[in-house]
Amino acid sequence: MRPRAAAVLPVDSRRRLVATLRIGQVACWQAAIALVGLAVGRPAVVAAPAGACAAGLLALTTIRVRNQWLFQWAGRYLRFQLRERKRFLPREGHSRALLHLFAKDAALTGIQLGDTDVAVISRTCGATAVLRPQLADADPIVALPRPSALLPSGDEANAVGVQVIFHGISGNRSYPRAWLAVQAIRTPELYEEDQITQSLRHSAQRVLRALGKRDVEVAGLGDAKMLSTIASLAHVSGGRSDVEEQWRCWFCGPVAQVTFRLGGWTDLRDEAAARVLRALLTAQTGAVLTVSVGAGSVDGEVGHETAVVRIAAQSVQQLEAAAAALVRLGNDHDVRFDRMDGEHAEGVAASLPLGVVS
Repeated sequence: MRPRAAAVLPVDSRRRLVATLRIGQVACWQAAIALVGLAVGRPAVVAAPAGACAAGLLALTTIRVRNQWLFQWAGRYLRFQLRERKRFLPREGHSRALLHLFAKDAALTGIQLGDTDVAVISRTCGATAVLRPQLADADPIVALPRPSALLPSGDEANAVGVQVIFHGISGNRSYPRAWLAVQAIRTPELYEEDQITQSLRHSAQRVLRALGKRDVEVAGLGDAKMLSTIASLAHVSGGRSDVEEQWRCWFCGPVAQVTFRLGGWTDLRDEAAARVLRALLTAQTGAVLTVSVGAGSVDGEVGHETAVVRIAAQSVQQLEAAAAALVRLGNDHDVRFDRMDGEHAEGVAASLPLGVVS
């Protein structure tokens, strides 16, 4: 029999793995070597603890589980255990309470775009306006450009983020709905509220002009409409006021939700990205799907796009079946679903039009 060749990671996979290494891991390896050296020739009372510490350091910094280092999982679990995970939202003003659940420092202000008063979510990290494309019977996947294409360029450009949110229901023959979030990001040079407001107004007007060239009309959302949109997208409606984060899911009443980071999205060309969005949003899974794609620019340099997928269903069993189907679909399109276990509250927030920086 011919001996089987040893399994070897592809070159690209090895490069990605090396790229995830941090200087702290190298320091831990050096510390582990020092501990082993300390243990050699010493009494068991010294050698045993030193060896155990060295083994623990190596395990935490060399073992990967689901594309994460073990020390990252340990940190995620610790943060999960330490934070409050169950909340009851008041029936009166539950939409505003939901906003503060995801953005504790949020305050509502406003800007004027044309003849419309548009609500602004002002936070320490920046200010965000939510816009709704008026697409009628047009497909937003085709009509809307990628967020990175809507960002400013040039050395004089302020720090800006753009999100595009797609929301589709399995089995629904109509096109998915879409929203845009334009964010002016605070920097040491651009921090005061009036500066941020002016930057946001200019950024939103630039986005409106860019979409106008594509014959896409856009309406800004006022306070009430913006808050109800966020609540509806999060499925915090219909009298559901209790929310709970569990390790594998996020719940609002009986509605179970799970979130994923979409690995490999950054590498997709425009046509491939559109195919992935269409495949995900039209898949017959029996669930509701929300996809957030966002990008930011600082000093005119556009960063990588990121994508977050959120699935919602009426039961955990239905949710897991839909998630498994979409993971398989992602594999067919060369994208990876990285489940955000222990971080689903963060995932839900990332899938809402709150801005790319939080």
